Amino acid sequence: MSRVRRRAQRQCRLDAHCPSDSVCCADGCGHHGKICKKKARNSNALAYRPSKVNMTVIMTSASAESQQFLTSYLAPLELSLRNYVRVEVVPFGRVENGGCQHGPGDCLGNRLISCSERHLAAADKGVAFAVCLTKYQHQLRSADHSAILSAALSCAEGSRRNTKAFYRCAVGPEGYQLFAAAGRRQYQLVPFLSYVPTVLIDGEVVVRSYGDMAKFPSALCSKLNHLPEVRSYCQSLGHQQVKK
Repeated sequence: MSRVRRRAQRQCRLDAHCPSDSVCCADGCGHHGKICKKKARNSNALAYRPSKVNMTVIMTSASAESQQFLTSYLAPLELSLRNYVRVEVVPFGRVENGGCQHGPGDCLGNRLISCSERHLAAADKGVAFAVCLTKYQHQLRSADHSAILSAALSCAEGSRRNTKAFYRCAVGPEGYQLFAAAGRRQYQLVPFLSYVPTVLIDGEVVVRSYGDMAKFPSALCSKLNHLPEVRSYCQSLGHQQVKK
């Protein structure tokens, strides 16, 4: 198989995993799974205007700023614009010599978030679980793994899937593998991370400091403003911000 063909059939999960001239195509392409496929050319030479955007949140569980972003910005927007936004949470952050920024509890929290996405079926791709878990900042900044796991199981209550696989993932080799994969994904997106959370929309960094958080809703809305349903929501959001 030629190098060109292998590149065309690159496996993916999101559009952001593909080259800029390609999209992540599901079974409708005629293949099993998902592969990168070249975007169709627009005969009118108009700019490509997607009906969905890819949003990636690089965070770490014991970061108060990550918790604030998830709770105040990501969760409300994901709920309201779920049909227009593909969310990817990358729980890794600033890791040195294998240790997370806020200690071993922080690393466990990150593994739990990755395991929740894999084993706890949810339409929001684990956002609600991450929001719930990051509220336990005191436990996540401690070495009390029992307290952290107890909090995680509380956050997992109501899941449609068995939490046993989720728990085994968090405390076993699978969790460490997912943690390592999150690190590789983070490095692929932002090789030199200076702040958590760092947020990207369609591969472009839009949040890289605390001050950028408040600008996030308008940055997201600007990407989808050509869609009437989103435009009306964003206009109402703008009015609410003015009132505040």
